[in-house]
Amino acid sequence: MNVDPLVHQAWPAYEQRSHDGWVLRSAGGVTKRANSVLALNAPTDLDAAIGAAEAFYGERGQSCAFSVGRGTWPGLDAELARRGYELNDPTVVMAGSRSAGSCRRATRRASSAWRRCRGPGGAGSRVRCCAP
Repeated sequence: MNVDPLVHQAWPAYEQRSHDGWVLRSAGGVTKRANSVLALNAPTDLDAAIGAAEAFYGERGQSCAFSVGRGTWPGLDAELARRGYELNDPTVVMAGSRSAGSCRRATRRASSAWRRCRGPGGAGSRVRCCAP
């Protein structure tokens, strides 16, 4: 499943510009998701599209960043690496089906199973899990 367009629609950047199948997004530099190129389709001219993206973010004093997800057209990641772009802040997307009984009711108190899976670092731990 390609969740990139869904996330984009649900949490849009306040400034967006379409360019040759891409969406250039800016939100003042707060999050990378809202301050990155969403490359939905292969552009007609890759060099021009990357140049337009770099100019867009340069005009705003931001570094040019690309959101490269499962739905990104093949070849973009390799081309960006060839140009010196580096992988930064990878995101893990997890999805599952909604089946009967899969939803849990939210409660005011954390369950003991949830507290156990918070990890040794407490609230700042990078370990997260979902327990039944």
